[in-house]
Formats: sequence, structure tokens, C-alpha cells
Amino acid sequence: MLCKYCNKNSANLLCIEISFNGKVSSTYCCIDCLKKNPEMSAIFESFVKEKLSKSKRKICPLCGLTLQEWRQSCFAGCAYCYKIFRQQIKKEIKKYHTGSFHRGKIPYGAGVKTDFTEDIEDKMRRAVMTSNIEEIKNIKRYLNKFIKNE
Repeated sequence: MLCKYCNKNSANLLCIEISFNGKVSSTYCCIDCLKKNPEMSAIFESFVKEKLSKSKRKICPLCGLTLQEWRQSCFAGCAYCYKIFRQQIKKEIKKYHTGSFHRGKIPYGAGVKTDFTEDIEDKMRRAVMTSNIEEIKNIKRYLNKFIKNE
């Protein structure tokens, strides 16, 4: 099909115009004529920019939360959001928490030490007292991983 405006080039685009009174008209045009018409060119550019920006946005496949929405509310829609947006929100999470991984809750009255440093100190003290070099190395590796947040 030929372009309606120049009648030379083959038409690449279908332009549909809807007037205020509800009248619908459609025309076919080529890229060259689109570039020459500033009004149509502006509409086309805004349409393309919108589509490109939406395709670049990360969206959680489970709850549909976008990175933009997370930054506005600082609340995740589900646990999977933390995996999807990990690279983008890692620094922001560290501002409020001791790490960027959810480590779970400790049940009340479970007899588990809640202070992380106390637990590591006890393990290290026992390993030094028994001269267990392997255990000391394991604790050191664990602490390095914990500090690096891996």
C-alpha cells in the first residue's frame, strides 16, 4: 500500500485519528512523511518513548510491583521482590537493616541466643580452647561471608 501523503513510498505505519465528535479515520503513511509532519512525529516519538521505558522497567512476576513503586513506598509486595530488585535496592535496605538478606525470625522462648556476636564469640572461644584450627578457619570464612553479605 502506498503512502497517502506522498503516493511514492510504501506505507509502514497506520495512523488512526479519532476526532472529538467520535469520527474515526485511518491513513497509511511512510516514515519520511511522518518525519515531515511535526504533530504526527511528536505523537509517534512519545509513543515509542513510553513503550521503551515500560520495557526497561523491572516488574515482580508474582505481585506486579515495579521498582518505581518500591522506591516510593519502601515496601515490597512479596518476598520475591527482594530477589528481583536485589541489585537496585541493596544499598537502601542496608540503611535500615544489618544485612540485605532476610534471615528469618527467632521464635520467642526457643532458647536461641539472639545476639549474633555473643554466639560467634562463644564458638570462637570454644575453638581456641580446644585448639581446633579447622573450626577457627570455618568461623573466619563465615564472618567474611557475613560481612560481605554473600
